[in-house]
Amino acid sequence: MTGLDLDAIRQRVAAASPGPWTPGDPPITASPADVAFACAARADVPALLNLIDELRAEVFTLTNSEDAMLTIVGAERDTALAEVQRLRSQLAAAAQCEALDCPIRERGR
Repeated sequence: MTGLDLDAIRQRVAAASPGPWTPGDPPITASPADVAFACAARADVPALLNLIDELRAEVFTLTNSEDAMLTIVGAERDTALAEVQRLRSQLAAAAQCEALDCPIRERGR
């Protein structure tokens, strides 16, 4: 982000005459604060526009990151639910076998 001094910009806005100022109709008597505001606007406005661009880019990046994370988490959730279902089926089969008094063999033996 830029090293933009937002407090200084706010102070210039607060000190300047209220607007709107329209082309061809500047304040009749410009105060020193009005002159400072107008002079600083040449640098402030581009800096503020750059800040807006940076923030929009950051929002875009964060939004896409969040979407990607939700996709990953959703896939992991689906995998976990499938594993839970598989284990429940095995547990039910083992319980049924035990109820029928049949021997349970371990895998690989």
